[in-house]
Amino acid sequence: MPITFENKKSDTQDILISGLIVGEKVWDEDVSPKWIKDQLDSIDTKKIKNVDVYINSDGGSVFAGIAIYSFLKSFAGNTRAIVTGVAASIASVVMQGCKERVVSIGSRVMIHNPAIVGYIMATAADLKKFAEQLDMTKDDIIDIYSTRASVSKEKVSEMMDAETWMSGKDAVELGFADSVDSGMITNMAFNGDLMFVNGINMDKRGFKNIPVDAITEEQERLKAEAQVKNGHIEHIIGHMSMRSKLLGVK
Repeated sequence: MPITFENKKSDTQDILISGLIVGEKVWDEDVSPKWIKDQLDSIDTKKIKNVDVYINSDGGSVFAGIAIYSFLKSFAGNTRAIVTGVAASIASVVMQGCKERVVSIGSRVMIHNPAIVGYIMATAADLKKFAEQLDMTKDDIIDIYSTRASVSKEKVSEMMDAETWMSGKDAVELGFADSVDSGMITNMAFNGDLMFVNGINMDKRGFKNIPVDAITEEQERLKAEAQVKNGHIEHIIGHMSMRSKLLGVK
């Protein structure tokens, strides 16, 4: 469910985008341009100087996403996008609207071509018009990415054609993000047509090139590293406890 709440820092407010990006909200977890604008308009910029936008979304409506991108980009205060799972499809455009872009370890940023989703009844002429509109929309998205990306527009277009999934490190190297946050670890798992990303269910049938094996391998590595770290901490705590007993400290 998309929510906002006061951050522990008195001058920072959080916005959580963890559902489909839609033109108009139907379900509580949906995120619409109006909902985002209402949150931003309600902020007292004399008190709140920073907005952290946490993103874990597999995308949604292109035009709704571009509107949200514009609202974030025009916000007077500092904005920081923090990817805590997946910023896929139009959600990867939304994050470009923030002044700072952070990707947590294990998260993914995905870019691909816009598409028409769902059942349609159309003539050949209609389909040609749809194709023209999709090409124009792709050009718009390339323009947005290219304002921040460190690669050429031609390269961005190729990446979209290939449906490119980027790790945090890849996203930083290619200019789609600014930094990787090692303090937050994303949990991602796959089961049939679903992928589970930090507790959020996503339908992966709309994607054709998810690097499941690479992501699974990375998740196992992160879990192993976390276990080693936790085991080391538990060892230190146990050692301190034993030392305290030997010294007669309770």
